[in-house]
Amino acid sequence: MNTINIVEYDRQPVDKEQWDTLLDFQDKFPKNLPFTLHPTKADIKNCIKAKNFVGTLQHKDLKINVFPKLYTGAKLEGNKKQAIKNFMFMLEYGYNFAKLKDFESSIEKEKMDNFFEVLIYLFAKKLIEQLKMNPNRSYITVEDESNFLKGSWRLSEQLSKSPHLKHKFHVSYDEFTDNNELNRILKFVSRMLLFATSNSGNKLLLHHILLIYAEIDDILKPDSIELDKVKFTRINQEYKPIFELARLFLNKLSTHTLDSKISTFTFMFDMNFLFEQFIAGFIRKHELHPPGYEMETQKCSESLLTEKLNEKIVKHFSLRPDIFFKAKDKKNHFILDTKYKQLDEKVKSLGVSQSDAYQMYAYSQRYDCKRVILLYPKHLNKEAGSKNFTFFNSDHRLDIRTVNICRDLKEQQGALEKDIREILINKIGEK
Repeated sequence: MNTINIVEYDRQPVDKEQWDTLLDFQDKFPKNLPFTLHPTKADIKNCIKAKNFVGTLQHKDLKINVFPKLYTGAKLEGNKKQAIKNFMFMLEYGYNFAKLKDFESSIEKEKMDNFFEVLIYLFAKKLIEQLKMNPNRSYITVEDESNFLKGSWRLSEQLSKSPHLKHKFHVSYDEFTDNNELNRILKFVSRMLLFATSNSGNKLLLHHILLIYAEIDDILKPDSIELDKVKFTRINQEYKPIFELARLFLNKLSTHTLDSKISTFTFMFDMNFLFEQFIAGFIRKHELHPPGYEMETQKCSESLLTEKLNEKIVKHFSLRPDIFFKAKDKKNHFILDTKYKQLDEKVKSLGVSQSDAYQMYAYSQRYDCKRVILLYPKHLNKEAGSKNFTFFNSDHRLDIRTVNICRDLKEQQGALEKDIREILINKIGEK
C-alpha cells in the first residue's frame, strides 16, 4: 500500500503514480474534497495540500493519513503518538464518549500509527470483551404461524385466513434471543470495518466477532432512525459505548465498492466542528462557566432580519452562536464562538476575517451581549495571543483569545481548565 502522511494545512510533493491516483479520486468524487491539488510544469514536484479535515482516505492502492497539528514538535515524524493522543482526548469530549481507555496501549503494543486503526481496535477489542463476559440477548416480539397456541392469539389475523389455512394459529410471543437489532447493527459495522482496515491485528479481531455473530441476520446499512430505535437497559448498558463508536463509523466512514470490494473509502473529521464540540463539551464537563451563568450551545432564538407577513413575524437568517452564556440576573450575557483558523500577529486586526467580525457584531446586537469572544486554537497561531476590540460607537466589545491544544491535553488537563476559565471570567470592561 502506497501511503502519504501529511498534517492539516500542510503542503507535500507527490510522485507521478500518487498524482495520477489523486487526480482520479478528484474526478470521481469532486465534492467536499479534503485536499487541494497543485500541479507544476512538466509534472515536476506536483503537490497535495491538506485542508482542515483529518482522518484517512484510501483510493485504489493509495492511502492518505491526515494528522491534526496537535503536537509540540516541528515535524510529524516522532510526534504521531502525541497527535493521536490529543485527537482522542478531543473526541471524548466532542462526541460525549465514555473514556476511550486502552487507546494508548493500542498505539504502543499494536504499533498503530493513525487514529482510524486505533478506533477500529477499540471497537473490536471492547466488543469481544463484552461478548465473552455478557452476551447481548434481549426479548423481541415474534409474530408467527404455529401448530399450537403460545403467547398471544392474534384473532383478527386468524379470522381473515383462508379456510384451508385455519389449522395453523396466528400467534405473537416474546423470545429471548441474541438475534436482536443491536447485534445486527454491530455485525454490519464489524463487516464494514473488516474491508476497510489494513491492520492485521484488527482483521483478526473482526474475523473473531463475525464468527461469534455467524447466526445473526445480515442487514443493509442502518439509517439514523433505525439507530435511534436501539434502547439500552441495565442488562445491556455496557454495550452503549461500543454502540456509540459504531454510530461514529456509520456516520463518518464513506465507502465505494468495485467488484464487491471496497476500492475507496474516506473517514474524515472536520476540525472546525470537532474544535467547537470539544470546547463546549470540556466547559460543560468541568463546569468552567462563571458563577451566575447558564450555558447553552447552538442557541437559535434570534435572527438578523424579520418580516411581517399576514400579521405574523417571519424570521430570516438565523443567528446561532456556538456557546451562549446566559446571566441569571439577565444582565451581561456573553457569547463564545470558536474558529479553527489561523491568525496573523503581524497585522493589527490579528487577521480576524471581516465576515467573522460582522457575525460577532450581529450576535452582540441581537443577543444584547456586551462581550463576545472569538476563540482560536493557539497551535495554528504560534505566538498570536489575545486582543480586545470595541465595536464602533458602542460599548460592546469583541475579545480575541487563543487556547493551546498542542500540549499533552491529558497530562496538562488542569492547565487547560485554568486557561479556559480565565478566558470566560474576564469581566466586562476589563482590558
